[in-house]
Amino acid sequence: MPTIVSDEPAWAKGYPPAPGFKPPTIRESLAKGFDDGAVFYLHDDRPIVIWPDRAFAMDFSQYPTREVHASEQILSGTKITEWQFRTLVCALHGIVK
Repeated sequence: MPTIVSDEPAWAKGYPPAPGFKPPTIRESLAKGFDDGAVFYLHDDRPIVIWPDRAFAMDFSQYPTREVHASEQILSGTKITEWQFRTLVCALHGIVK
């Protein structure tokens, strides 16, 4: 059987993770930061970060974070700053700085 190589995290695609794998916590994901080009939105009360040049978006409203389709629907949400995004994510997950 051929091996399929993907740069997507296993939990984002619904594949079974490797034994013992634990996705990064929300705190770890925020500490890692965001690449240039990330745009932040609030859509249906969900904080979502989008990389338009990669057509890639992540929903931070629950743990583990999950990939969502970077659709026009999300882009019609409210654009927010990174600071607002981080503040909202911390409030949603009870993260105290």
